[in-house]
Amino acid sequence: MNYQELEILSRFINPLIDQGPVVVKAQSFSSITTENGKRLLISFFQGREEVALTRKDILKIRRGNIELFLLSVLFWGFPSNQRGRCTKAINNWDALVILANAIKNHPNMTNAGFRGHFHAMDSITGLGISSYSKILYFLQVSIEGNQCLILDNMVAKGITNLMGNEFQHLRAATECVRHRYYRYYPLYLEAMNNLSTDIGVPAQNLEYVLWLAGKKNL
Repeated sequence: MNYQELEILSRFINPLIDQGPVVVKAQSFSSITTENGKRLLISFFQGREEVALTRKDILKIRRGNIELFLLSVLFWGFPSNQRGRCTKAINNWDALVILANAIKNHPNMTNAGFRGHFHAMDSITGLGISSYSKILYFLQVSIEGNQCLILDNMVAKGITNLMGNEFQHLRAATECVRHRYYRYYPLYLEAMNNLSTDIGVPAQNLEYVLWLAGKKNL
């Protein structure tokens, strides 16, 4: 995908409108048997067999109960064949709640603040930059003034497939992240937000178009 194609697509594709819901099924979490895990599942499903979640839903939930918010982010973000990994995060639930509350209370981060939060997140088994970036995105955090965006394997793959010199900074930042140098995540945000300004579209539109491109290998 070249610059012109990305520009056109990102003007017409908005994840808050066009991205369909993720259907989360209660039976997918039968491996969660701890008392705290069962409590969290009961609070999330409330007797329902499945729950459909959209980006808009989670952005609304962020204003309320932090546990419901975190469950929604994790259940929405993990592919259906990887939701067993949520068990690991739930086993470190208290630490995750403390971290999320700290982020929620201080949404405008510096690079130093991000590094501190990342070191705390990195100690929580079951989470990586994909999950962490989703938490930051849905809490509407910024780092050095740059809006946080989701960065997962599909977005990274979409960036890798971009053609043109206009994307050299974005490709460089993402290549570092893909090799687990997560401290480069702020560089990804800077490149994406600069691209958002240049094209004149919301940065989340670009992120979603790149996710679609990575999923379809465009």
